[in-house]
Amino acid sequence: MITITKATTINSIALAPFIEAEISLSLSMNVFATSMIVFRLLNVRRQVVPYLVGPDKLAFIIRVVIEPGLLYTVAAFVTLLTSVTSSNGDYINSSDLVQITGIAFDLLIVRLGQSMADRNTPTDDLEMRTLSPHILNGQRLTADGAVIQVDIHREIVSDMRDESVVLFPMI
Repeated sequence: MITITKATTINSIALAPFIEAEISLSLSMNVFATSMIVFRLLNVRRQVVPYLVGPDKLAFIIRVVIEPGLLYTVAAFVTLLTSVTSSNGDYINSSDLVQITGIAFDLLIVRLGQSMADRNTPTDDLEMRTLSPHILNGQRLTADGAVIQVDIHREIVSDMRDESVVLFPMI
């Protein structure tokens, strides 16, 4: 017969400071990392948005990054609360936190994959353009009305002298 006493459980007084410190550090690191990623994406979005036409892809990416971060943050916060209060719900929440870590990562992958699948569906030409409507016929209008000539060139350089050379001949 096995007897579990209060001193041997996850709510023991000896383990409580270490468990609470670990969860607090994990929670703060997650909030900091997610905030830094979102802050950088917002800065890039702020610089790029005047030149975009159609749906704002960076806003979607920002939401995709926030969702798993928020999911893990809420789960870690609930686990921290149950640990601080020495509730028996700590057993459930601490085991769920491990699973939610994988779920949050999978959520990120699934949402980005969903976006890539949506991108491959046919859409009208307006949504496919990413240049500003201020660029017309090779000229760009600036905010003060000045015209800048825009020339786009494509040059293909090959370092092979003879295009008919077979690199891997069949034997």
